[in-house]
Amino acid sequence: MTSHSDIVIVGGGIGGLACALALQQRGFRPRVLERATEISEIGAGLQISPNAACVLDALGLTPALEAAGCYPEGIHAHHWESGRSLAHVRFADLEYDAPYIHIHRADLVGALLAAVRANDPEAVQEGYTVDAVENGVGEARVILKNGDWLRASWVIAADGIHSRLRDFVCDQPTPPRFTGNVAWRGLIPVDRLPTGLQPPKDANIWMGPGAHVVMYYVRRYEVLNFVGVTERDNWQQESWTEKASLKDMLGDFAGWDTRLFQILAHADPNACYRWALFDRDPLPHWYRGRVMLLGDAVHPMLPFVAQGAAQAIEDAWVLADALARWQKAPQFDPSAWYQAQRAPRCDRIQRLARDNMKLFHERRAPVRMARDLVAGGLAAMSPKLAARRVDWIYRHRS
Repeated sequence: MTSHSDIVIVGGGIGGLACALALQQRGFRPRVLERATEISEIGAGLQISPNAACVLDALGLTPALEAAGCYPEGIHAHHWESGRSLAHVRFADLEYDAPYIHIHRADLVGALLAAVRANDPEAVQEGYTVDAVENGVGEARVILKNGDWLRASWVIAADGIHSRLRDFVCDQPTPPRFTGNVAWRGLIPVDRLPTGLQPPKDANIWMGPGAHVVMYYVRRYEVLNFVGVTERDNWQQESWTEKASLKDMLGDFAGWDTRLFQILAHADPNACYRWALFDRDPLPHWYRGRVMLLGDAVHPMLPFVAQGAAQAIEDAWVLADALARWQKAPQFDPSAWYQAQRAPRCDRIQRLARDNMKLFHERRAPVRMARDLVAGGLAAMSPKLAARRVDWIYRHRS
C-alpha cells in the first residue's frame, strides 16, 4: 500500500475517533489506522464531565449518549468505614450548561465509530500496525509493520499511553514511574444487587487510608461500574486487561463500609481486573514536524480527576480547529497553536491528579477527619465553593 492522505490518525480509540469526526465536520477526509483487526473496545465506565460533553454535543453525539449513558445527580462522598454520607454536591446546583455523563467506554467508542463511518465508510482501517513515522518536506510518511507505507500532510498519534510515535516526537522520552497504586475495576449488573445495596445515582466515592473507591451507574442504570485504588509496592503490571482475583480485591477493602464491601462481593469473579498506575512527566513538545500527539499519547493522566477521556476529546476538537485554520491559511502553524492552546491546561490537570492521589489516600486520621468536615461543610453552605477544585475544568469550553 502506497498512497497519500491529507491526515492520518494512528489509533482508533476515543481520542482518535473524536478527532476524525471533528475533522470530517470541517471538510477533511481523515484516515484512521487501528492496529486491532476489529474495534471492539473493552473496558468499563467513563465519566464525561461538562467540558467534554459539550464537545460531544457539537459532534452530534447527544442522541447516542442519551440512549446509552446515565446522568448522575451529583458527587457523593461516603465515609470509608461507616458509610455515612459526608458531602453531596448536586450538579443542578452548579448550573453547568452541559451535563455530566456516565457511560460505558465501549458505548462511546461505538457511537464515535458509527458517526465517523456514516460520513465515510472507508475512514477507519483496521488491522494496520504503524511501525514508524518519518518527516519529509511538507508531509510525513507512515511506515507500517508489514513494510507498506503511506504519505500524509499531517499525522496525528492517538495511539494511547504506550504510543510508539511518542518516542519519535520526544528527543529524550522519560520512562514511566510506578506510583505505588494499583487499580481494581469491574462491572456489576444491577439486577444482581438487592435494592438495599444499590448506591445512590451519583458519582459515589469512598476515601480511606491508602485507598479509595469510585462507583457509578452506566448503561441506563442497568450496570454498576466500580474502580478501587489501593497502595502497594509489589505489583507493577500496567495492562488494564489483566484478570485478577475477586478474593484478593475484597481483601484490600476488608474493614471498609459493610454496604460497600457487600456490593463489591457481587462482582463477577471471572471479570475482575487490576492494573498498576504509572505517571509520566508533561512533554515539552507535543509535535515534531508534521507529527502531532493527542490524548494519552502526550498527557496520560492518573484517574484521580476522571479527565483522561475528557481531555482527549478536548484535544480532538482543538486540533481539528488548528488544521482548519491551516487549511484556510497555509502559512499558519497548527502544531504550535495546538500545543499553546492545550499544554498549560493539561499540565495543570495532571498536577491536580497527582495532588488528589495524596488527598484521597490520606493515612492520618486527624487529617482525614478535617478533610471530610471541610468537604461536608462547604457542600452544605455553598455547592459552588465545594466544587472549586474542579469547577475551572468543568466550565472550560474548547
